[in-house]
Amino acid sequence: GSASAGDGYFGLSYSSADQGSGVDSINFGGAANFDLTSSLEAQVDGNFTRVETSSGFNHTYSTANLHVFHRTDGYLFGGYFGYDEPAFGADSFSLGVEGQLYLSRLSLDGAVAYTTAEGGAAFDESGATMRAGATWFPTDNLSIGAGYRNLDVDGIGVETTSLNAEWQFGSAPLSVTAGYRTNEFENSAIDGFDTWEIGVRWSLGTGSLFERNRSGASLPTAGAIVGGVY
Repeated sequence: GSASAGDGYFGLSYSSADQGSGVDSINFGGAANFDLTSSLEAQVDGNFTRVETSSGFNHTYSTANLHVFHRTDGYLFGGYFGYDEPAFGADSFSLGVEGQLYLSRLSLDGAVAYTTAEGGAAFDESGATMRAGATWFPTDNLSIGAGYRNLDVDGIGVETTSLNAEWQFGSAPLSVTAGYRTNEFENSAIDGFDTWEIGVRWSLGTGSLFERNRSGASLPTAGAIVGGVY
């Protein structure tokens, strides 16, 4: 099996979405990876997103996930439980299975989950969430990725496709990130919109981006809705 690096990271980013008159967000989060037993690892992660619009609305959303999995040099397989605040006064919970496949310089990942969304007495629905992605490492400290996420709760769907990149400064624990997401809503009055994001990430522990992907905190941290859209 693959030994856990026992590492983690903190990240800070800014994103801008062209939804309506514009939505700006500040995102702060992190993840930690550690051994549970000789054959099981865990990752815990969380993220806070402060959303502000040009019309004056602002709110802080949060996400949190617990992943438990078995990992070898060739693959990762396990399950996760996630919490997401998709809207003001609402809560979403996901329970699913996930995995990664490690090829030479390419990592593939995917997950499917049962998701519930609750908003007091007025809203209590359930559905499914799925994601798929790929990350390529041209060098040990440069990653380029693409992803797809689909949420379908009570016939209302959100499709998110994304591109992202991360570059780490050699042996220094600091890296820069950039991302682009496009979002489409099905059976909803919300129009689709695009999001651009730039950020910095501080790694806890040593190693390259490639090493973190294969033995550290490598699982996606975004929530089912907000974390994957804004």
